[in-house]
Amino acid sequence: MNLRSNIFAAMAAALLALLPAAVSCSGTGTDDLAIVPELGFKRNPEKQEGGTQFLTVTASASWTISITFNGEQVDWVGFRNGAERSATVSGEGSTSSVALTCDPNPAAASRKAILTIRSGSKMSNVTFIQSGIDPGAGVDESDDPETPGTPAMTAGGWLELPQTDLGDGYAFFTHYMTVTGVRKRNYSFYWSKSDCVSIWVAYPMNGSLIGSGSRPNPEPWAMDPLLQKAGIRQPDLSEPYSNSGIYGRGHQIASADRYVGDGNAQTYYASNMTPQLHEFNGGIWASLEMRMRDWSRMAGADTCYVVTGCMVKGSSQKSSSRVNGVSSTVPVGYYKAILRHARTATVGYGGFSGLAIWLDHKDYGSVTLGKDLFCSIDDLEKKIGIDLFANLPDQVGQNLADKIEAEDPKKPVASLNLWW
Repeated sequence: MNLRSNIFAAMAAALLALLPAAVSCSGTGTDDLAIVPELGFKRNPEKQEGGTQFLTVTASASWTISITFNGEQVDWVGFRNGAERSATVSGEGSTSSVALTCDPNPAAASRKAILTIRSGSKMSNVTFIQSGIDPGAGVDESDDPETPGTPAMTAGGWLELPQTDLGDGYAFFTHYMTVTGVRKRNYSFYWSKSDCVSIWVAYPMNGSLIGSGSRPNPEPWAMDPLLQKAGIRQPDLSEPYSNSGIYGRGHQIASADRYVGDGNAQTYYASNMTPQLHEFNGGIWASLEMRMRDWSRMAGADTCYVVTGCMVKGSSQKSSSRVNGVSSTVPVGYYKAILRHARTATVGYGGFSGLAIWLDHKDYGSVTLGKDLFCSIDDLEKKIGIDLFANLPDQVGQNLADKIEAEDPKKPVASLNLWW
């Protein structure tokens, strides 16, 4: 009996020894049970004078948060633990007691860092911004990446960027400008190699980035040096399109949106142009551009993040360069999507409100640009098949991002009173 008991005991011990491996291989280990962790802020952007705030962590397992920018540690913000401050902090499960402390920002421009929270194999990133001394100076982009092809989810966490993963037929680039000695992003664009137009151009807008002035004379039409450097085909639009009686060189980011620094000349690059009906360009499209500048200058509006794009799918029309013969597809429609941020807003979600507009490429005559023409960001995304504002969930969380993008300007929603 003792021998039999010993044998059973040995067999049981052997089975128990194998159990962890079996559990791990079954896909039900701790790592797989962890939810995607999320971070919540009381203030983002943080005020210029700095201070301490307590972050909210939503997690189902152990987690670690780190602070970096472009892969390097930053020295102006960290996690407080007594008298010490560190670039990382760890914990277990959900909590609202993670102390984040921030030094005063001595610069005119805002600055930013990336907070990454990891739980098991899952992670999420949030872009943390601290305001500068001059609220109109924008964000200092001097350390942001400018490598062509940088995916939207890693390109500085810029809120205006749509997805940039549609395949090898497209190329992503960003133009930078210098404004009062500070290097800032001007606009990003997503170039269709087969259609020779940008399917979208994305950019931030506020009063300091718009500036003041008038259209240059002569206008500095030029080929885009980033496309030239990458060896990507583009039309030479130093002269009007070959069928210029019908189509003009239509800006996606308007010339009047960038009367600052060296930013205006870049709006005349071929990458920013599409063949656009004269009646459309000088009519409803011009009215929309003026309306957007008004929104960007409104009291309490810190920044509007804008995506301007065109739809080329279904088009059989082409317009060619008189200089090098390269043809561009004539879009069947155009759109703008706007994400408006106001730190002091009492309406909206987390200080954000959004809306969008789709316009068929045609002559609208004397149609008034009313809110009946606008739609939700969600509705526009369904029409064009592109995820707009791809970095918004990392900034405000998926729940608030869904609410912002679902706002319908045709309904009496309180936050949309900001627009009309």
